[in-house]
Amino acid sequence: MSHKPEVPSEAEVQKAYALMQSGVSLSVSALVCFAQWTRFDPRLGELWLTALDRQWRSMAPVEVRRENLTQASPAALGVLLDQYKNFLCPRDDKRLFQFWSSTALEGVLPANHENYFIGVQGFANQRVREDAEWPIKSFKKWGFMGRDVFLNKFSLKQKSLQRTGIGAIERHKILAELIQFKDRITVNDYIAACGDLISKRVAQKDLQSFSGVKCVGNTRAKFYVKELKG
Repeated sequence: MSHKPEVPSEAEVQKAYALMQSGVSLSVSALVCFAQWTRFDPRLGELWLTALDRQWRSMAPVEVRRENLTQASPAALGVLLDQYKNFLCPRDDKRLFQFWSSTALEGVLPANHENYFIGVQGFANQRVREDAEWPIKSFKKWGFMGRDVFLNKFSLKQKSLQRTGIGAIERHKILAELIQFKDRITVNDYIAACGDLISKRVAQKDLQSFSGVKCVGNTRAKFYVKELKG
């Protein structure tokens, strides 16, 4: 279950920015509180993941769990921890972080299929529709609608960080809509439609196996068009 957390004041948000940008060690209560506030300000998410990277190895997951379960929206922590694991966690730390995060999230239930961000997007706009129809894995798993990854675009394009952040069902929906409204699409068009959350290899594989499209040309100049039924 999830309830709306209390809206932080502008002064509180600015203090959170300053603390996380400074590199100082955050208390467990501050780290968990700021995780809640990422629902009101996506920019806090990137700073939060960086702070987590500095601190989780020396922070007791049982204490994080205890503090998080007192929050209005404990499932928000699940989104953030999954994004750290999928996009930022060093390979050598994967197994240890999996144990750490599983302990921190023990007993946390998913939200009730709600928008992750509160007061950020206009009701019923295009982005809200996309968040609902094509949520990425970290949001969908924890009962939220959302497509943001709390990393900048440059970081997402680094080969060392590339992961498939969108599930096969959601990717199929995106590709079906893309080919419906465009006469021709490229691999880069598809990657962009997925918010840069899939690798080039995954994009190529999806396009090659998608029923109803065919490849035209070869090498760098190739593109895909809707296949006409005879």
